[in-house]
Amino acid sequence: MGWNKISNLNSELIPVGQSEVAEELAVGSTAVQAATVSGKATHVLISFKTNAVLVSFDGVDPNPTGSVGVHYAVGERDIWPLSRLSSATFIEAVAATAGAVRIEPMVFIGG
Repeated sequence: MGWNKISNLNSELIPVGQSEVAEELAVGSTAVQAATVSGKATHVLISFKTNAVLVSFDGVDPNPTGSVGVHYAVGERDIWPLSRLSSATFIEAVAATAGAVRIEPMVFIGG
């Protein structure tokens, strides 16, 4: 049921435009957070570009050896509201295999 909501939301999201550029977040062995997205954006499109990444949303740093965090594989994409992005912490899922995450600002145009 949740996937339906995501696909419906996806059809009502558009890129914000040139005023807000996508961020390429380098993810390594130290936990990092994305830059704050501002302006018109209401959501972000997250694309996991290279190597698997762990993400936590509860203030606890993700930890590959402690199985803490949600695992995202290369090629996965997701749509997050800005509140989810602001609580997200990223770290590489496997030691010495840095990842890259693309974060694209989007705006909800639905009613």
